[in-house]
Amino acid sequence: MAMKKFLTSTLVGAFLGALEGGVIFGAVLIRESGDGFVIGGVGDWIILIFIMGLIYGGIAGAIIGVLVALLNARGSIGLAVGIAVGLVAAEVLVMSTLSLDVIAVLVAITTILGGGSIGLVTALLTFRAKDLYRSTGTS
Repeated sequence: MAMKKFLTSTLVGAFLGALEGGVIFGAVLIRESGDGFVIGGVGDWIILIFIMGLIYGGIAGAIIGVLVALLNARGSIGLAVGIAVGLVAAEVLVMSTLSLDVIAVLVAITTILGGGSIGLVTALLTFRAKDLYRSTGTS
């Protein structure tokens, strides 16, 4: 049963992370385009950027899912784990771009909030009360 929960939590986290990552990367690209042209008028970039968001978000979400499963986390712990992973991802983002323009700050904030929501939803979807009783040895 533990392996099933581990796989479920990891897959739920990866799915939610990919979804949020794709949306965040796509939204930033559309916002940066300003007048409707995407990155200097090349509209084909949006698919590549969306796929990159899916990949990066899926990896971060899978990490959150694994941590939620290993900690047997409930809602608040899952939220804290997601925020912690989101903070690390935001720090990597800021350190890799070395700029604190408005877009970088907004992406960092949405990364932290997105990580928290992934952790919370993953914990709520995969935690069952009887697992708590099993882990404490109470009948």
